[in-house]
Amino acid sequence: MVRPSFRKTCHFPLVSCLAAAAMIYGSGVSFTPPIAPLAGWSCRQVSLPQRSRMSRMKAFLKYVAFGVNSTEYYVQSEWGQHWTYSKSCDVLSTRKDGGNSTRALSMGFGPYHQYYYEFDNWKYWKIGDPDISKIVKENAMKFVSFGPKGAVIVVLKSGAYYFRNLPTELQDCITGRARSGNEDHNRIASVSLGNNDAYFVTFEDGCWQYSGIPSSMHKYIQEQEIKKNYRNETFEQIAFSQDLEEWYLRTNKRWWYQSRKLRSLEDTYKK
Repeated sequence: MVRPSFRKTCHFPLVSCLAAAAMIYGSGVSFTPPIAPLAGWSCRQVSLPQRSRMSRMKAFLKYVAFGVNSTEYYVQSEWGQHWTYSKSCDVLSTRKDGGNSTRALSMGFGPYHQYYYEFDNWKYWKIGDPDISKIVKENAMKFVSFGPKGAVIVVLKSGAYYFRNLPTELQDCITGRARSGNEDHNRIASVSLGNNDAYFVTFEDGCWQYSGIPSSMHKYIQEQEIKKNYRNETFEQIAFSQDLEEWYLRTNKRWWYQSRKLRSLEDTYKK
């Protein structure tokens, strides 16, 4: 079945190019921050259960992570933690059996059973790339995100970052911003990756850029007029399965999802 798609490109002026600060490790580059983003997206139509709320105080979902598809997930909710029983989630089951907390501070799934988990007392990872693994072992991490075709990006709490095999457009976005320096407001806040070079990147200054995300997600952002560089509303979490079938987003004002799995959890626990 052929799915409808479209691409739209908008050009914005370069904000400024000041000092270039970078650390380079293999094919990865690390820095931080503001080129006004180049926006483009290819989107697909999906039809799944939806839920939204305008008040974050009412959000029953606190943190969501998807893997390759909806069968691999980790969810923190008002009722605790929920996860799929797969190789990528063995860490959670082991911690639970040992009487340890399963409330992750940061986590990510990869398509080849890679994972990264950080808890308040320990971190666990399986990445496959020895250079990236060394960086994760020796540094305080902000987050790790995985994607198809061996894509991975690790962001340190210092603001430095390292990547492998990211979509070219995403590389251009994050390395372009780095030319403005390593100030806190320029640093990467989050990265989500999916099939067909899909990505959604946010920065600490509230700016964001995406491409290839599900059409329903794009439509919601457009209809709700969630604007770039709008100080009163910023993205706090973006999550979508790598097959782009299910997704979740949360800002400081609202949350929304299109996901059978999340709908099932809500219906089960709200009875």
